[in-house]
Amino acid sequence: EADEEVAEQGKFSIRGVTFLVIYCWLWCAVAVNCAVSFSLRQPWWRHFADAAMGGLWLAVVTVVLLVHSTVTSVPPAQPYRFVLFAFRFILTVATGVQTCVLVQSLPSPPTSPMSCSG
Repeated sequence: EADEEVAEQGKFSIRGVTFLVIYCWLWCAVAVNCAVSFSLRQPWWRHFADAAMGGLWLAVVTVVLLVHSTVTSVPPAQPYRFVLFAFRFILTVATGVQTCVLVQSLPSPPTSPMSCSG
């Protein structure tokens, strides 16, 4: 019975895995946004600010992923639950923002010479 409890504690829920995927997407989006920033014609201070903010987000997400790699379940006591839900909310919002920035930086597709408009 004790072995079953240990095995259950070492598993992620579907919700937990979903948030891990969101965190990985955030990490990738921030990394791409940092790289794209250096390809744009902007003042040096803007490149520095983008790199600093990107580095900060990458560090935060990396720490969260490292913690999740060792801690698969959070104790039901406070403040652990609050921290879990706060980070889920903050990082999900950050993922939405970084995804919007990423989509805005994508080039628009070329218009086809065979298109009907024109």
